[in-house]
Amino acid sequence: MKTFFTLLRKELRELITWQIVLPLLLTALLFFGLGNILKKEQQKAAGSQPIILVDQDHSPTSLTVRSTLVKAHFSITSSTETDPTKLITLANQQNAQVILIIPAGFGTGIQNNTQQQLVAYTVLHNFSLVADRDGLVLDSVVTALNNYFSNQLISLNTTLDPNIVRTPITTKQYVAIGNNVAEGNVEDVIAFVTTQTTYIPIILFFVIIFAAQMIATAIASEKENKTLETLLTMPVSRGAIVTTKMLAAGIVALAASGIYLLGFHSYMNSLSSGITSSGQLSALTISQLGLHLGFTDYLLLGTALFLGILVALAIAMILGTFAEDVKSVQGLITPLIVLVMVPYVVSLLLNVNDLSKPLQYVFYAIPFSNAFLAAPNLLLHQPLTVVEGIAYSLLWFIVLVAIAAKIFTTDRIVTLKINFSKKKQTIA
Repeated sequence: MKTFFTLLRKELRELITWQIVLPLLLTALLFFGLGNILKKEQQKAAGSQPIILVDQDHSPTSLTVRSTLVKAHFSITSSTETDPTKLITLANQQNAQVILIIPAGFGTGIQNNTQQQLVAYTVLHNFSLVADRDGLVLDSVVTALNNYFSNQLISLNTTLDPNIVRTPITTKQYVAIGNNVAEGNVEDVIAFVTTQTTYIPIILFFVIIFAAQMIATAIASEKENKTLETLLTMPVSRGAIVTTKMLAAGIVALAASGIYLLGFHSYMNSLSSGITSSGQLSALTISQLGLHLGFTDYLLLGTALFLGILVALAIAMILGTFAEDVKSVQGLITPLIVLVMVPYVVSLLLNVNDLSKPLQYVFYAIPFSNAFLAAPNLLLHQPLTVVEGIAYSLLWFIVLVAIAAKIFTTDRIVTLKINFSKKKQTIA
């Protein structure tokens, strides 16, 4: 039994290394920070929600609508504007998700026990998980109003049409994205866009991690097997060595991207195959909103994704030069994994523009952020943002490749190392 526990301690010492512990600690810290951000977003959602109110009725009943919205924790900005484009601009300035228009004759219709219709616009600013929450704002507005007027009708007259009593108010809903406006349900729009864009950040995340581990492991393996010295003595320029390594890893990453894309696209199609007839109406709305990518959009999207992968490969190549052996690679590329996870998780869950300014600066400073946000930005008709992100990623790539080439032009490429397996870290 003593021998058994001795062997067990030996195996545990070999398994519990910095290569294992460091990624776990950094990942835990990352999710702890994201959890706090999500908690603040939930608290914000539970607080006062901004709404643009256009009262064209000016009746006691419309005043009741206003007071009901206030009681339901909505922060009201009044407007007399009738042009939908100007109202949407105002909503963007106020960061309001909903524009509610009370038409003339609304109060008279309610008093005559006839069903009334409000006009509502939902202004989408992003397609993250927060957008799903924002899409529910309009539902909560209508629910609050229907509850109030339904109770009022029941208390005044019990012989009314039950359908009118339950829903004395209906809404004619519009969705606004950029300068495009279309009649439709915001939940249908978000569901449609989600099926089109969700798989892109997931595939990009896996491809970046896969490609980074591949190139870092290749360099560490060459150092461990002493084949790198032989390669460096060959009559080939060091720049050509760096270029061929990057090009080979990029080709493999592209192939992996294609395989992941086809597989996951098939999976998403199987999930969306059960869309009901309401999905056909949503498709019409999508067409009117211009939520489709043209040739230029696909070109920008592909460039952004490929540059994101290349930047990751350049970082992984530099980190790989510090590896003493293949076993130390996992610990060395942990910072890269964390850098990739931040934009991956944030792009799926949050609206970046709702974050504090310091957090926005940190997010956009990460060279992979543009790749993860490229598809939503193109669907939101913001190609300039994608072009700026491509230029920023390209600058990062040029600098990183220059650093990698500089390392390979000296003999320090053979001696550079950080060894996590010893008590002391050695950087030669």
